[in-house]
Amino acid sequence: MIDFYQMTLTADYLKQLKDLKKRGASDRQKCLASYKIYSKVSPLLNSMSPEQGFLSFLFRDTDKKSKLYLTVLRLFYVLGPPQYEQIGLMDFVPQIEHLANSFQAKPRWEPFTQMLQRAGNWMYNLDIKQSRIVTVDCIETKLIRRGGGGGNSADNYEVDSNKSFYNEGSFESITFIKTIRIAYAISASPFEGVALNRGPITLTSRCFIPVRIGPHQTESLSSLIYRIGMWIKATGVNVVGLETVAYEYDRESQRPVNEERVDHFIQGFRGHYFLTGVRLFIDGIFEEPSPSLLPQPPAYVQTSGSCCTIM
Repeated sequence: MIDFYQMTLTADYLKQLKDLKKRGASDRQKCLASYKIYSKVSPLLNSMSPEQGFLSFLFRDTDKKSKLYLTVLRLFYVLGPPQYEQIGLMDFVPQIEHLANSFQAKPRWEPFTQMLQRAGNWMYNLDIKQSRIVTVDCIETKLIRRGGGGGNSADNYEVDSNKSFYNEGSFESITFIKTIRIAYAISASPFEGVALNRGPITLTSRCFIPVRIGPHQTESLSSLIYRIGMWIKATGVNVVGLETVAYEYDRESQRPVNEERVDHFIQGFRGHYFLTGVRLFIDGIFEEPSPSLLPQPPAYVQTSGSCCTIM
């Protein structure tokens, strides 16, 4: 396992990958993940630790100071003879579907399934004899909004997934945009064991959200993972990627989260509640299995309010 963290995801990353090859480690990549680390004291990259940053990201930071977030690429690989593969990253940024005339109005973005279809079309055309998918997941990119004359236009909004850092000011309101990131490997020679009758990848996805079991409670992660495992067993799907996803929700309402939204607004000066779900990226079209083949999710229990008797 090795971490790459730098200001841009281009030449520096490729140089570190070449250095890994020179050390004799196999670059047979099994998984590549993107996650964020932050520093509250210094923006200097040399002073940051991916391990410490990951641990500190597990709880909500309540510090009023500004922070610098970095996107770290974590590569899991198998030790052994070098395979001489080259890693590539392909990002798919959602497109704006509608813009209001008012500059204060928020744009409407294309739904997640539409962005996923564009990513699937790209994967479908990959050379399966020379390329293979390492992993598929999503990253959140900070939306940059610019002012200026000429009214409200798409040029006023920037979603640059190539940037691996952003600042978060104290009590700043931020909009994040979900971007699909595909990591793939390219080999100089055909991959061993590739079946001649293997077809191109058809990318689909399935999101699993923990059910609410009370006004302020959800099912446990172990319960959710068990239900996901039984769903995979019942469908027999080929999973090519998996990620944990966070959706904001209203804890006073049982309204489900909107899995199709790709924009996520964090408003300063108030708290937020999130549900952590799991999204599977799947190769192929699937049908939902019969409910009789799946475990029943935990039931919602309405707690009784306190009462009193006036004499």
